[in-house]
Amino acid sequence: MKLPLALLAASILALALPQPAAHAKGKDSAEAKAAAKQLEQDWAEAYIHADAAAIEKIEAKDYTLTDATGEVTTKSDDLRDVKSGVLKMTDCKLEDLKVRIYGKTAVVTGVVTIKGTYKDQDMSGKRRFTDVLIRKKGVWRAVSSQETAITEKK
Repeated sequence: MKLPLALLAASILALALPQPAAHAKGKDSAEAKAAAKQLEQDWAEAYIHADAAAIEKIEAKDYTLTDATGEVTTKSDDLRDVKSGVLKMTDCKLEDLKVRIYGKTAVVTGVVTIKGTYKDQDMSGKRRFTDVLIRKKGVWRAVSSQETAITEKK
């Protein structure tokens, strides 16, 4: 009797575990990818226009960025720097965006070319990035970002 009980327990456990989201395929996946790309574009525009209210909506409460220098910053750091004018961007061009959807999570990779200053120092340049987004109540929010500087090859 132990074997059938073990099979029954395994079957119940298998049914209780989360199943891959059916909506991660097909039309909803295309819509989710488009929404994630739109968030990335809106985010870039928010920095160009120093729109702290838009950044507040895009970045999750616990958002963190590991920048190209290895420094880790938070949402509150971003908001403070944008509001104070310490961070000024005049251009933020996105290229090579790729979005992968995993249920309510999106991983976005791409290249960003930035023109601007941080603490009166030029921070212009090209960076490869990875952003992690989560979808809550149908709305995407950024939870984590990582940047790597792209240097010119000699």
